[in-house]
Amino acid sequence: MKWSYTWLQQHAQPSFPFDERVMIDPKRFASIPNLLGIHDIRVHGEGVFQSSSGHLRIAFVVEGIMIVPCARTLEPLDYHFSTDWEQTFVFGAPTSEDEIGLSGNVVDLEPLILEQIITAVPLRVVKPGAAIPSEGRGWSFQEEDLNESSDPSLVDPRLAKLKDFFKEK
Repeated sequence: MKWSYTWLQQHAQPSFPFDERVMIDPKRFASIPNLLGIHDIRVHGEGVFQSSSGHLRIAFVVEGIMIVPCARTLEPLDYHFSTDWEQTFVFGAPTSEDEIGLSGNVVDLEPLILEQIITAVPLRVVKPGAAIPSEGRGWSFQEEDLNESSDPSLVDPRLAKLKDFFKEK
């Protein structure tokens, strides 16, 4: 998604809506471990250009479907995401920290779209109805109750006197 300075000046109205489907190369996300794939990316929003100051304010929403691993079973899972952002671009030198200064004559929204997708990747997603496996090839899960009545040799001898600390009160 790119807009040139000349197109923005020639556009009849200062505001313009946009709505596009975006294709992103999967290699761009190869270094992100929790992201197996991404598809159906839609970017929509509105831009407002002030020709007198050279400011372009863009408010947009990025939404789509990520393929992420289930935290319990590691099976691929479709995860719908939606994130919104607002950014101001300046043709020339920025006047505040919130603005992005442009050295050329083209506004490219792709780096911000990639940033929004990366920040929307969840840390953990559990597939509905996913059960934790209790056994597998050569292993099984056994639950033990490690409380005071179990083997006293499991208590660290350096901390053994702490158990008597609260008995006095």
